[in-house]
Amino acid sequence: MKYYLSSYNFGNEFDTLITFLKASGAPCGYIDNSVDFQGADPERREIKAQEQMGILEAHGIKTVRLDLRDYFETPEKLVDVLQTLGGLWVRGGNVFVLRQAMLLSGLDRLLAQETRTSFVYAGYSAGVCVLAPTLRPIALVDDANTFPYPKSKNRRGMVSVYSPISSYPTTDRTTLNRKR
Repeated sequence: MKYYLSSYNFGNEFDTLITFLKASGAPCGYIDNSVDFQGADPERREIKAQEQMGILEAHGIKTVRLDLRDYFETPEKLVDVLQTLGGLWVRGGNVFVLRQAMLLSGLDRLLAQETRTSFVYAGYSAGVCVLAPTLRPIALVDDANTFPYPKSKNRRGMVSVYSPISSYPTTDRTTLNRKR
């Protein structure tokens, strides 16, 4: 699997992302479940989705909306859908909400089992942070007690490399050093 991980939106190496996705030879799934939380503006969500999918489409990447909620009751169906895709673009939002959606749909397990070297996992902010071995540091910037789906309190990430903190809203580094 190839990774394209950005702090915000498509990042500084957009041409690399397009090269990766074109090389996969299949459509890209667009996931925005990180904004499933109560209070998220549905109009703003749709505008952002259309904007990002439109940018990918304008660069020759067929993009398919993939709502993980559609697979909560039937995660086995996600296996077939994922096989038709060459990659995923996972947008930012609340990492804890995204993690719940990945767990409940089975996407976390499917990504761990993905063997295609051409498959691309790409995303920004929460779409990147969800990969971390622990989400504990992310509670500094995202609400860890947001449960828009049936209760799931899994706080594990998906890979054991590092724990990024995305878009931390202060320049005061002392708050990063406090114990939780």
